[in-house]
Amino acid sequence: MTDQPGSDDSYVERLGEVLRTRQAAALRAFLADNAQRFGNATEAAAINAQSDEEISALMHRMTLARADLRQFHAESRQWLTQRGMRGPTGDPERRN
Repeated sequence: MTDQPGSDDSYVERLGEVLRTRQAAALRAFLADNAQRFGNATEAAAINAQSDEEISALMHRMTLARADLRQFHAESRQWLTQRGMRGPTGDPERRN
C-alpha cells in the first residue's frame, strides 16, 4: 500500500487500524481529524455532534464492510442485531 500522506491507500490502512481498536471514540477522532485536515470543518463538526451510539453503529457497519476485519464480523453483527440495526448492504451475512 502507498504510504503517501493523503493517499486513498494510506487512509484505508489507517482506518483499518482504528477499526481494529474497537473504540468508537478513536473512530470519531480519526474521522473528524481527517475532515478537518482536508478543510471540511462543517463535516468535522457534524461527526463530533453524532451520539456515541451513532458512532458505534458506524464503526460496526464499517467493520462488516471490510474483509480484512473478518475476525470482528460476528461481534459487529451481534452488536447491531441487539439494537435492531442492520449491517451494510455488502455484508455477506445480511439478509434482505
